[in-house]
Amino acid sequence: MRAKELRDWPATIRARKRIAELTPWPHNPRRHSTKQIESLARSLVEFGQTKTILIDDKNVILAGHGTVEAARKAGIDELEVSIARKWPLKKKRAYVIADNQLSNISEWDVDVLKSELTILKDEFDLETLGFDQKQLVSFLADNTQSAAVNQLGELTYAIVVTCKNEQDQRRLLKKFEQEGLLCRALIS
Repeated sequence: MRAKELRDWPATIRARKRIAELTPWPHNPRRHSTKQIESLARSLVEFGQTKTILIDDKNVILAGHGTVEAARKAGIDELEVSIARKWPLKKKRAYVIADNQLSNISEWDVDVLKSELTILKDEFDLETLGFDQKQLVSFLADNTQSAAVNQLGELTYAIVVTCKNEQDQRRLLKKFEQEGLLCRALIS
């Protein structure tokens, strides 16, 4: 399959648009939770806008609905857009679905992800990456000991709390996670 020359692609025109001018695609099958919008907003504040919003020639959003909502939440008034000119309705409908689905069929290289998170954890707010606390705890828990070795002598500090029973362990783990601490449960 050969791509058309870049100049012939229908979405090469870029512009800045006020968010108030943009209209969501009325048939968007993807829904964004409040938690996801908050994560996207934090990411926008941390990294800025790194991908354009795709709109049609009537300012209807084809890709980037969540980013637009997050920008609104973060107090951002304008975003950069790419404009898909003269796309027929069926192509717009298909693209909205493809844009949401194609990223879902990739998968993480978990070992590389764990390594990268371990490197970043002390100097970067990992929640701006889109993972919730429970996911971060899971990724980092298995990597704690190997991270110390991989960091050429960097030490990892930990506290071990002995619990009375499993129920006590669950209660403390939940409490510590709510306080934002990275914890892992051990049974010995």
